Amino acid sequence: IVVQSFRRIIDCERCSLLLMDHSTHELCFKPIGDDENHAQEVIRFSASAGIAGWVASHQQKANIVDAYHDKRFNQDVDRRTKFRTRTILCMPVIDTEGK
Repeated sequence: IVVQSFRRIIDCERCSLLLMDHSTHELCFKPIGDDENHAQEVIRFSASAGIAGWVASHQQKANIVDAYHDKRFNQDVDRRTKFRTRTILCMPVIDTEGK
């Protein structure tokens, strides 16, 4: 509900909150898009992969105007979700322990 509400506020096609699974060193998320995509699978990938992995590893934000022109972009996620990412705004969410 929170991610869907945030997606509407910033008026974007897709919005995701990726969580770090420290036991497997993976990022995982469920894509949130239009209302017909409720059944999307949970996607997991290496926490060192893609722009989200870079953001998680460096604890810095990334504002990407053209995802496919950024060498860090993980195109596998687009293939799995059947969605074409154009722009990315990605920020780390860090807890009080710095994780």
